[in-house]
Amino acid sequence: MEYRYGSHTVYKIQYHFVFVTKYRY
Repeated sequence: MEYRYGSHTVYKIQYHFVFVTKYRY
C-alpha cells in the first residue's frame, strides 16, 4: 500500500509541476 501510494504521489506531483509550468509560461 505504501509503495502504491508513494508511486501515485510522485506521478501526481510530476503532473502538477508540468501543469503549473505550462500555465506559468
